Formats: sequence, structure tokens, C-alpha cells
Amino acid sequence: MLSKTPLFYQTFGQPIGNAPLVIVNHALTGNSNVTGENGWWNDLIGENKIIDTNNFTIIAFNIPGNGFDGNPENLITNYKDFTAKD
Repeated sequence: MLSKTPLFYQTFGQPIGNAPLVIVNHALTGNSNVTGENGWWNDLIGENKIIDTNNFTIIAFNIPGNGFDGNPENLITNYKDFTAKD
């Protein structure tokens, strides 16, 4: 079991604590960039969209070890050692 699993995320919309919260988990090959430039869910998340960033706080997490944070030390290179318990 991993002793520490850092979590990386992005927030969109209203500041945390000021609006209802929407949590987004991406698919295996995705990342936390759900809206804005290069956002993979721009059709659903954004101003005046189904998940309206004027009314909600959106937190989108990255799968642990996917490398989206840009730090090679946080990559999980041997996924056989990574289990649901982690």
C-alpha cells in the first residue's frame, strides 16, 4: 500500500465555500481540465451551460499518478503496486 498518495485537482467557477459543489472524476485517459481552453467537457461545464460556473464550484480531480501535475516524482510507474486500498 502506498504511504502517501498526493491528489491533484483544478477548481472552476465560484470560489470554494460560496456555491454548491460539483465533483468531476475523469475517465482513465483524461485529466482535471474539464472546461476552458482545452477543456474536454466544454459542452457541459461553463457559463450558462448545464453545469453553470456562474452558480457552482466545480472540483475536478486527477487520477493519482497520472502525471498531469507535471512532477515526475508523482507518477505511478508500476501500476501493479497500486490498488484500491491506496
